[in-house]
Amino acid sequence: MKIISGVLMMAKPTYEELENKIQNLEKALTRLTAASSAPSYSKNPQPVKADDAYRAQRLEALIERSLLAIVTLDAENRILSCNEYFEKIFQYSHKEIIGLDLDEVIAGDLYHQEAKSNTEKVFNGKTIHNFGKRKRKDGSFIDVEIFGVPVEADEKIVGLYFIYLDISERKKMEEALRESVEKYRDILENMEEGYYEVDLNGNFTFSNNALCRVLGYAQEELIGMNNRQIMDEANAKKVFQIFNQVYETGKPVKAFNYEFTPKDGGSRHAEISVALHQNDQGEPIGFRGIGQDITDRIHMELELVQTKNFLQNIIESSIDGITITDLKGAIIYASPSIKDILEYDPKEVIGKKGYFLYSNGLAEAKKIMRELTGKGELKNHELRMTRKNGKQVHINLSAALLKNQKGVIIGTMGIFRDITGKKAFETQLLQVQKLEALGTLAGGIAHNFNNLLMGILGNTSLMLLELEPEDPNCKRLNTIENLIQNGSKLTSQLLGYAREGKYEPRPLQINALVREIAQTFGMTRKEISIHYDLTDPLLRVVADKSQMEQILLNLFINAADAMPQGGQLHLHTRNVAHQDINNIPFEPQQGPYILLTVRDTGIGMDQKTVGRIFEPFYTT
Repeated sequence: MKIISGVLMMAKPTYEELENKIQNLEKALTRLTAASSAPSYSKNPQPVKADDAYRAQRLEALIERSLLAIVTLDAENRILSCNEYFEKIFQYSHKEIIGLDLDEVIAGDLYHQEAKSNTEKVFNGKTIHNFGKRKRKDGSFIDVEIFGVPVEADEKIVGLYFIYLDISERKKMEEALRESVEKYRDILENMEEGYYEVDLNGNFTFSNNALCRVLGYAQEELIGMNNRQIMDEANAKKVFQIFNQVYETGKPVKAFNYEFTPKDGGSRHAEISVALHQNDQGEPIGFRGIGQDITDRIHMELELVQTKNFLQNIIESSIDGITITDLKGAIIYASPSIKDILEYDPKEVIGKKGYFLYSNGLAEAKKIMRELTGKGELKNHELRMTRKNGKQVHINLSAALLKNQKGVIIGTMGIFRDITGKKAFETQLLQVQKLEALGTLAGGIAHNFNNLLMGILGNTSLMLLELEPEDPNCKRLNTIENLIQNGSKLTSQLLGYAREGKYEPRPLQINALVREIAQTFGMTRKEISIHYDLTDPLLRVVADKSQMEQILLNLFINAADAMPQGGQLHLHTRNVAHQDINNIPFEPQQGPYILLTVRDTGIGMDQKTVGRIFEPFYTT
């Protein structure tokens, strides 16, 4: 038995088995024709021996139970007998056809000549074996395999028999197989991928059109060529290792890459599969598989990698902070610039909720998400974030929803920038604008006041010209003149503040200036003890000397006002860098600075006063 397409079937006899059966039948029929068949039509019948009769019965039983359609004929081609299988496939009963001409019964008009030719050959002593079609009782035709054997007695042909094997199903299967082969061959020849078969030595035994196009060879050129001829030594070694692995294990390799050289030269990339090719006995006879030219894909992948690296470099070098969060708000990526902005190493924030960076925490995150989900994006949103050291910074944030290829939201991306310096600058600018307005007002007042002073000074001078030096009013007028000159200096300072005066910035040695002003001040305030802690050498600064003198004098006077009973005044200078400067309302520019500290033992200032110390003309 065998299984075909999952159906259990009885195996049909092979040609060798049929030949053996036919030979056995032929011998038996030859011996027994006279004893069993000839009496029906012989004019001089002979008695049949008991052993011959027994063999005849056995032969008759064998023929009757056979799965071959068997019919015996006399010398006139008339049917003597037929078995059950003959009746079955040709649909005639035994009684219907006994004595009839076989060719007239089952050949029909269409195949009668061919059947008659077969009969004549057998009557001439030949054994035939061929194929044809024969008619059934219902008029339909079936495909049969035909065996014809003559029956001899006393060196004369006294009859014959035909054996028919119904091969209709086999014909259908062969036709289906042929169509299947044609179908798959057509698929192989027209598919985009290359298909190949090689023997165990790597010589091509078959290739489809696609493979020929890829390699640049005609099929007749490629057949017989060894696959080593289309690759260099390194790739040949790689291919051999893969093929050897398939041979040793019997397991196919679905895909591996190597470089090959087409007929027109150059180098290209291929991706192929490999499977062991076996014969009907399961013995390996070679390899086969499917391949394709992936050179363009390799180049595209390389370009994608380069583009990815390029974009990655842009992200990594951006001064803006970039974070990506998943749908749960957990940070899954943070750019290196987060270290500069918030002092966190990117690895420290991975896995944490994004809102832990916000000074207002979850409330700020909800506010952002409402706007982000409502509009699909967020632009120039200002908030405060908290650095690792606890200090808050002003941030400008833009964000967008991240979606996959199907348009499903998978997370968010935020780009933020530290605008603390910008905020401080805006505050300073506002202050400058206020001061500018105040300066303009002060300038106008200074002009008018100076004009008044000049009028008073002119009249005072005229009065002095009319008085003798000994006159007691002369001293008073001189005092008025000095006061007017001091007032004129005050207006000059006001005009300078209003940007209408002229300053003379020049390199200054701050230590010398501090000692000079402090000594002059100390001469007027004996109750105050002055202590110096001045760094030497100290960097020079470029400034207007008179302005610096005014600053120092104002600081010393304020210190003295805070110590009405006397006290200690400490003056300290040193060289510093921008990162050493703290507790100021703006971020200093990078570079070296000079730090001047004036400290006294007075009563100090409250927070309200501290907040206004840089306002012009403010006093307590």
